[in-house]
Amino acid sequence: MRLVRRSCSEVRDAIPGAAMEARAPVPAVADVVQIWHRDPVMSGATATTPAGASRTRPLEHPIIFFDGVCAMCNRFVDLILRADGREVLRFAPLQGETARALLPPLGGDPREWSMVYLDERGIHDQSDASLEVYRRLGGAWWLLGLLRFVPRFIRNPAYRLVARNRYRWFGRRDSCRLPSAEEKAR
Repeated sequence: MRLVRRSCSEVRDAIPGAAMEARAPVPAVADVVQIWHRDPVMSGATATTPAGASRTRPLEHPIIFFDGVCAMCNRFVDLILRADGREVLRFAPLQGETARALLPPLGGDPREWSMVYLDERGIHDQSDASLEVYRRLGGAWWLLGLLRFVPRFIRNPAYRLVARNRYRWFGRRDSCRLPSAEEKAR
């Protein structure tokens, strides 16, 4: 497999049927994000911003994109909502408008989708997304961030195993969660 570097708009243009006019305009923050990917669908990718790239609009809060119908994913969001005392993190379902506006098209089987973490440094998915969340939370969560020293070729297959089986093991909701009034701002 050869890694290719492309921008979000290049990824969208490369996918048949991913008409740009059908999507919301991509904010400036996503336009400067460079995605490392193995194929047109973001898989096993970590994104970085090019050195020296300037943003016209910085990302104020990191966003965790999660599978809105996955029971395990929703429990993870509940846990992070409680742990994020500084209320820095924001949340959006992968099935929602925010994900369509800020992320490359996911395509494929929803069971194969990864949690995605978007921050000022770019887009992170699979095990890297989880590790970025732990890093951002700080405190005792920082200890889970030490898993970063486990090589990605070990972490990501383990992540994908759980991701492929998450509906069977933890259940599935009929629709995305509705945030409480308190959670709506996040």
